[in-house]
Amino acid sequence: MKTEPGGKVFPETRRSADVLAVLLAECTARGVDIRCDEAVQSVERDEDGFLVRTQKATVRAGVLVLATGGASYPATGSTGDGYVFARALGQPVREMAPALTPVYVEGYPFADLAGVSFENPTLAVYRDGKLVARHAGDLLLTHTGLSG
Repeated sequence: MKTEPGGKVFPETRRSADVLAVLLAECTARGVDIRCDEAVQSVERDEDGFLVRTQKATVRAGVLVLATGGASYPATGSTGDGYVFARALGQPVREMAPALTPVYVEGYPFADLAGVSFENPTLAVYRDGKLVARHAGDLLLTHTGLSG
C-alpha cells in the first residue's frame, strides 16, 4: 500500500480491481452475504439482531452495516434510503451537505482534455483581484468543467 499526501491510500498497483478482490475475498472467508440489485424496503432491530426486508426476501442478520451511499446521485442508486433506515434504528443522522461536486465552467475551453487528471495541484480563486479561496487536491478535467 502507498499513502499519498492528504492521507489517501492506494495499492502499489493503483488498480481499484485489486482493492475489490481483497475485500470480496475477506467477505467470502468470513461468510458475509452480499446482495446486489435488491432494494431494501425496511430494516428492523429485534432481540436476535436485525431483519432486513428487500424486494426479494427477508434476511436475518446478527450484524448490520449501513453502507448505502448518499442521496446526491439517484441514477447510481443513492436514494438517501440509508438515512431513513438509520433514523428508524435510532441512529443519529446529521444534515446532509455536498462533499464533492463538479464545477461547471461557462465557455469552458478544455473539453478536448476531458479525462486528464492532475495529482494534488493547488488552485486559487480570486474575486476583484483578491484571493478568496485556496485548495490543494486532485483535479480532473471533464468535458464541461472541473472535478476532484
